[in-house]
Amino acid sequence: MKLVAHCLFIQSLLFTWQLKAFDFVPLFSYALPGVTEVYEGEWVQGLATTSVYLGTRNYHDGLKEEVSTRIYVIETEGVSNLTNVPSYKALELDLSAAAIVQLQSVSSYNAYRLRGGHDESYSDILIAPFNPSELFKPTSVVSLLIAGTLLARSNTTYKYEWNEDISRASINGYVFGRMAYGPAVSEEMFYRGYLNTELSKKYSPFIGVPLTALIFGAAHKGTGLQANSLMAGLAGLGLGALQVSNDYRISQGVALHFWLNFLAGLKAIENGGSAPSLVSFQMQF
Repeated sequence: MKLVAHCLFIQSLLFTWQLKAFDFVPLFSYALPGVTEVYEGEWVQGLATTSVYLGTRNYHDGLKEEVSTRIYVIETEGVSNLTNVPSYKALELDLSAAAIVQLQSVSSYNAYRLRGGHDESYSDILIAPFNPSELFKPTSVVSLLIAGTLLARSNTTYKYEWNEDISRASINGYVFGRMAYGPAVSEEMFYRGYLNTELSKKYSPFIGVPLTALIFGAAHKGTGLQANSLMAGLAGLGLGALQVSNDYRISQGVALHFWLNFLAGLKAIENGGSAPSLVSFQMQF
């Protein structure tokens, strides 16, 4: 029994040592964006990030009190996810909520980058969805063709319906920024740029890739156009393996993530349309 106890004790020490090897510090910038940047000596960047974050939170909290009807998802027969957008204010509320999470993710990546964990240039990451060198890689072309074909042939119907006083351009911009570009950049920075890089380099890609994919899947609830946990987890496996094969660069993953989300958003717009107001008042003078 003593030998077993000693073995368990040694194993627990090894596990604790391995756990300490993981760089948890960037997660402080997830809890409060900018704090790790300040800790690392980047005062201007850190304080600016914190100010933007707190300002966005304050704006979001104000909208929550002002907006009575938010964007909501209706489960109806024949329609898997019917997303109703009742007003511009509902759009703003959803956009501000997404911006908060995206700031947390980007700040964590910034902190990790300052600590030497990742060195890919921001310009490469930000322009990745529109960079031909990323889009025309064989793996990108094949992935997008498969995803586009599956999406086109899918029996699952996604729809966006919006009030008639909201312009089509506003919905297009919402899908582009909220559903496609923002998540593609921020999620790839956090899940692949930080978590997958750190776990895979510190332990092994055979641990890092599936573990990150599991966390990525758990973060997706499948409401609206968001992928469910299984779909997100499988996508996370592919994106994680792709990142490792690209010497831990995330640009190609950002490009694929953007176009997959954007194509899904376009399908939802085309299937849906403007919904007439239940009550409308027009006053002419």
